[in-house]
Amino acid sequence: MNLIYEQSVREAKPLPHFNGSDDYCVKLTLDLKVIHPKMLALMQQISEEKLEVMSTDDYMLLGAVYRGEDMRGIDPSRFNHLIELEIIKYTEHGVEPVNGGVILAIGNQSATIADKMPIENADRNQRVLEYMANHETITTNELAVYLGLSPRTVRNVLKELIDEGKVEKLDSYRHAKYALKNKKTM
Repeated sequence: MNLIYEQSVREAKPLPHFNGSDDYCVKLTLDLKVIHPKMLALMQQISEEKLEVMSTDDYMLLGAVYRGEDMRGIDPSRFNHLIELEIIKYTEHGVEPVNGGVILAIGNQSATIADKMPIENADRNQRVLEYMANHETITTNELAVYLGLSPRTVRNVLKELIDEGKVEKLDSYRHAKYALKNKKTM
């Protein structure tokens, strides 16, 4: 069933339904009509490597975005894997596919990005250090929101700063927090 659901989303078709099923017989109906042309275009642009690492939940969530389902009750952390894969992004309006399309509010309020100006690679490290100087500890997601970058990109910046001896990683991977090794690092 997971493969059927995933393929339906990949082909931008409605999810299968089981109307007419009973205790003794399962009736599966597949609709062949494309529900959202922009979704089909997006799915065709996503690399096969990214599609292979998406979970069934990722597919279902992406399909829900395009079907226009109400996202306000969904925990924003469920979008993290799709954000890491750079398939969707947070905007001031909520969440939207990276290449445009539908925009939906998520959680109890819209997700916001404090600074949406493009950041040059050379400036990123300095901006991270400046932010960290004003906070005892930070998380990857906090920095991602502040910088308007994907969590994966932020982790790469933090790794560079750790390698340079300016930042230290605290706690385990899932609950990792980061702090300046020395407040004079700036």
